[in-house]
Amino acid sequence: MVLTVLDLTTHLVLNSKIYYVLRQIKSRVGFKVGGPSEADYKEKLNKTRENMYKKINDVRKEFAEIEKIKVDALKKIDESRRSAENDLHKIEEDIVKSKDLAPESKRRLRSEIDTLKREVEDKHVELRTRISETMIPT
Repeated sequence: MVLTVLDLTTHLVLNSKIYYVLRQIKSRVGFKVGGPSEADYKEKLNKTRENMYKKINDVRKEFAEIEKIKVDALKKIDESRRSAENDLHKIEEDIVKSKDLAPESKRRLRSEIDTLKREVEDKHVELRTRISETMIPT
């Protein structure tokens, strides 16, 4: 089979028309003729980068919320300790002022107050330690 210049020209024209039609279809349908280009890969890389940074920012916001919760918890712990210490101090003063209690009763009550003060302090230290040991990666 011998191809003439006319046959080759016709062949090229038909191929270019087919290519043109395929490009038109591609633009309407959204698929690529041939493999992905460097720009396509860069676009995918940029989308991946954007998604990664969005997730990183979300995690950072969650860490900030955790830190805020920790600070609020520490404030509550300190407030509860102060409140308990004030209550115990008032009770202790009332016991000392009381003339109706026997000395033996006052001694037992003071002993119980001392025990409760140690318990309040122990729980305070325990909770502060537990909150401060909460691991948060940086």
